[in-house]
Amino acid sequence: MAAQHIDQGEFVAQYAGELLRNVEADKRLAQYDTNNTDVGHALLVVREVLPSGTACLRFNIDATRIGNIARFFNHRSA
Repeated sequence: MAAQHIDQGEFVAQYAGELLRNVEADKRLAQYDTNNTDVGHALLVVREVLPSGTACLRFNIDATRIGNIARFFNHRSA
């Protein structure tokens, strides 16, 4: 719950963290899943997909150790 009203589409914060190659991101995800810590992780994987359904680009941003307040944001569908 936000402390104040946020209009739909309003900029709040940019997600920041370490930009990782796919191989490193896969290693970290496996490590985070194995550790089962209460802290959790904040590794965001974004895939850009062509209309054909083919994935053409993948971004891996890990805010677990280096990040900003956006790593604590969550969303819900209304």
